[in-house]
Amino acid sequence: FRKSQFDVMSYQTGLESVEARLVVYKQNESTLEENIKLLNIKVQLRDNVLATLRQKLATTKKERDDLNMKLEKFQTSSKRLTDLLANQTSDKAGLGYNSKVFTQAMFDCDNYYSSKSNNDNWPPSNLYDRFVPSGGYHAVPPPMTGTFMPPKPDLVFHTPPSDENEHFAFNVQLNPTKPEQDLPSRPSAPIIKD
Repeated sequence: FRKSQFDVMSYQTGLESVEARLVVYKQNESTLEENIKLLNIKVQLRDNVLATLRQKLATTKKERDDLNMKLEKFQTSSKRLTDLLANQTSDKAGLGYNSKVFTQAMFDCDNYYSSKSNNDNWPPSNLYDRFVPSGGYHAVPPPMTGTFMPPKPDLVFHTPPSDENEHFAFNVQLNPTKPEQDLPSRPSAPIIKD
């Protein structure tokens, strides 16, 4: 009989421990489910943030490509303008102007926009380089504009005032006698307004 009681008691203690574990597992299951829900929400938020960042990255890449294209167009147009100016100034070199005013080395865009640009390679430029004679006759530089001022007009009249324009004051004398008849204050005819 004792053995059966002992078996029952051990079974009851085992059952109680299993029930206690079951309660703990149920509590853990509910907390773990809540944690899983929170983690799913965090993952969704991160996915949304990543999607917006990818869109921003795509738009900035597109803007960068557009700016690079504009820069390339600007550089090519600058090179063409430099070539045109160099050709025009080289045509005028025979007139006595120095042809070193516009050179391709001065406006080399690749050199200018690169981080390795060396200013020692550029030819020295002075404000008055265009007036240095390049052989032949010495050309006279064009006159400076904006320094000439026309004479001021003389608005003063030097003629003396003439006596013909003198004005005399009128002498008005009052008649001390009273007129024979006073003027009526009201007109006799009615006034008709149109």
